[in-house]
Amino acid sequence: MSAPTDPTPGPSTNGAPTTPAQPTGRETFRGGASVPPDPLAAPDQPPEPRHRPWAWIAVCAVLAIAVLGVTIWAFSLQSDLDSQRDQTAAAQQQADQASSEVDQLTQDVNDALDQAGAAGAALKEQLQGAFADLKDRLNALKGDAEPPAEGSQSPAASATPTASAAIPTPTATPAESATPDGT
Repeated sequence: MSAPTDPTPGPSTNGAPTTPAQPTGRETFRGGASVPPDPLAAPDQPPEPRHRPWAWIAVCAVLAIAVLGVTIWAFSLQSDLDSQRDQTAAAQQQADQASSEVDQLTQDVNDALDQAGAAGAALKEQLQGAFADLKDRLNALKGDAEPPAEGSQSPAASATPTASAAIPTPTATPAESATPDGT
């Protein structure tokens, strides 16, 4: 008939002792078919209790908190940067405005200097004209004050002019005669 699948302990055909066969979980039958292990059968060893990897969980939690902190810091830094840019733009606008005001004041001062120079030149010409006129009058008075010719017997004609007659009396200018209240 058929040969048993489980050899019994006893002498082997080659003379070595045989051990009883341990179930491997897959027993083969004739024809090479295997039987799957019985899921209801009790396992040989109880399963080890599963441990959670608390170290990895802690590392991941710390990394998540660090990423959140860096993100908050980046948003704060961006807000500060935007604020600084706004302040810089406002300061630049004020500097441009001040620069244009300085340019306008410089132009006004240059125009005033040019006008003062023109007025000074006109005053210089006027003073030179007045000085020339004064020289002409002085020469005319000098000519009138010369002693008469020797043949003339007039005592008034032989008189020499005094120093007070030769120097004109100074008169006050409008600026000197003005009162402090402007009248």
